[in-house]
Amino acid sequence: MENTICLHITLFGYLNNLASEKTMGRDWIEMPFGTTAKDLVEFLGVTRYHLGSIVVNGAMVQPDQMLANGDEIKIVPIVGGG
Repeated sequence: MENTICLHITLFGYLNNLASEKTMGRDWIEMPFGTTAKDLVEFLGVTRYHLGSIVVNGAMVQPDQMLANGDEIKIVPIVGGG
């Protein structure tokens, strides 16, 4: 479809469990043209309390980063410890 983009998604750690219903075990998902990194994270159900960083094509990006067809996105959870 021309009004959509395909994104390669990799979720790390427990984020896989949070978004399992949205990704259904797929590596690629389709989103509307104009989707931002924040839109994608919200679609996947990852809250700001769980989000560590968003990496697009190997570079860490801000939530307002516009995504493009074929982008490879890695979503990393926040890590804590002590």
